[in-house]
Amino acid sequence: MNQSIEKRFQQIEQQRSLLLTALRDRSVEELTYQPAPGKWSLMQILAHLVTAEKMSLAYLQKKILGIDDAADTGWKEDLRIGLLKISQRLPLKFKAPGRVVESTPAYTSFDQLRSDWDSVRAQ
Repeated sequence: MNQSIEKRFQQIEQQRSLLLTALRDRSVEELTYQPAPGKWSLMQILAHLVTAEKMSLAYLQKKILGIDDAADTGWKEDLRIGLLKISQRLPLKFKAPGRVVESTPAYTSFDQLRSDWDSVRAQ
């Protein structure tokens, strides 16, 4: 793996570990508490992160299978990537794509969520 990517991944993994450690002793009530109608609980946010990583990994694995047949991307793809990067840095909220919402399990156990996230990261 590229050294700078590996370093960044390790930083993200350390942050994930700190987050999970900070939350592991919370009660199910605290983790599933929704601060307002239509607002996500901590468990829903974490489940969304697990699902997003799982789906991103599946997409990358699919693309790797066809890497030999892939053509070079053009300026349109460069523009789309640029817009995506800008949108992620702006203080705007976006609805999760329907496919992600439909694929996100409703965890009732923090240990199960952590186990699933660990298995995604192990891939």
